[in-house]
Amino acid sequence: MKQIKQMQIRNFKAIRDTGQLSITDLTVLIGNNGSGKSSLIEALETYKSLIVDDLDVAKQRWKGFEHIRNHTAVSLEEEQEANDDVGNGDFSDDEE
Repeated sequence: MKQIKQMQIRNFKAIRDTGQLSITDLTVLIGNNGSGKSSLIEALETYKSLIVDDLDVAKQRWKGFEHIRNHTAVSLEEEQEANDDVGNGDFSDDEE
């Protein structure tokens, strides 16, 4: 059986970006409530379901992937896009 040695999770439930994680034979998850410990386990379960079953089975658990995406990350992306749009506008006070 193959073993995951490293992984990175982005925009999954409470997780915005884990960065590169090393997984060993004994990995302990420690953190405050809401920090993403359960989300990390659920991400691994979803990954397994994608590999063993298929995309439809993995999506059924969450009633679609839109319910698992990290909404903070989405909000930050939308805010950045809005800021980029404002920076591209013409706001001169010149009267013609």
